[in-house]
Amino acid sequence: TGSHQETDIQISLPLGSGPNRTPFTSKGRSRIHSAEIHAFRSILSGTADVIDLEFDQVGLKILNAIFAIDGDKTSIQVSRLDDTLHIDLIPTDSRPESLQGRFRATPAASPLTLEGSLSGFKLARGTGVLTLDQLVWQRSGGPKLRIKGKVLVKDFGAVSQSIGLLNEFKGGQGQIAFDLSLPKIDKTFIANSLNGKVEVDLKNGEVRELSRTTISLIAFANLKVFGINSDRLSYDFLKGKLEFAAGKMITEN
Repeated sequence: TGSHQETDIQISLPLGSGPNRTPFTSKGRSRIHSAEIHAFRSILSGTADVIDLEFDQVGLKILNAIFAIDGDKTSIQVSRLDDTLHIDLIPTDSRPESLQGRFRATPAASPLTLEGSLSGFKLARGTGVLTLDQLVWQRSGGPKLRIKGKVLVKDFGAVSQSIGLLNEFKGGQGQIAFDLSLPKIDKTFIANSLNGKVEVDLKNGEVRELSRTTISLIAFANLKVFGINSDRLSYDFLKGKLEFAAGKMITEN
């Protein structure tokens, strides 16, 4: 969305008949002012003073903008080549923790597949920093989404709640590595269809209550938990592996 937009467009209408008939073509450019982006259930949100783009009868050709996303200023550059949209996220500074990434979307006119990777993505409310070594999103055939990477976690409880997995955990810092897929994406997002593996390596957290889910988690994952305080079930160190199938945790043989 944006406060206002300026657009120039040129249209060539078909003339003549038979083999001499000229094709329909169009091209143009737009400038969008005071733009906002909210994607993936507002997991990705940012603002840009100006977005410049060019298009033709097929669709988007070029897009350039500098977005402010969670304190980082990132240049987003999109170009179309051979029916593929090339999307590059380039930090405007040289900090290693800045948001950056590269994606490819095909076909360009109406993408059915998006593949890429990114690093330095800050999760909501400062709960962690995400690195995606691989992302594959498909609109048809096979898993709808596959992600492989890790999260440097500042608050495991907040992260797990935000994606609909677990509500019993509070706090916890460390790293979570994952290789996950979702055969469908709907309003329930992850909880009912998650498949794959998660490796947890955390410290200094707390379990709010000993629900059946929590007991199953500890048993299934064979978690190693140290420093437990019996009245609060706090932990100094927690490490283990989880495996999910159709949104349910299963054991590893």
